[in-house]
Amino acid sequence: MSKELPPPYSRETPHLWAEDLNDYLARVRALISQKQASDVAAENGILLYDAANGYLVVSVGNEFVQVLMAKGNSLPSSTAVSGALYVDSNGFVKVQP
Repeated sequence: MSKELPPPYSRETPHLWAEDLNDYLARVRALISQKQASDVAAENGILLYDAANGYLVVSVGNEFVQVLMAKGNSLPSSTAVSGALYVDSNGFVKVQP
């Protein structure tokens, strides 16, 4: 996957550059970054796409775990599995470590 670069700044037409920059940021920031072999789960909550395995991963407890998802709006049948999403008693979505 090639990386798209931001538009170069133009002193002659800064308003057009700003619109192009806004379009670029909307495209680029909407993508989930792909997990690289060198990525380290040093901070909890990093969401990446693991292209080698074909699924999303999230960093929890210094490791990347697969995010388990069910099709539709249902939750996985078991939330006791590492990487499963669940809603805690305060209504927050959490990831099972």
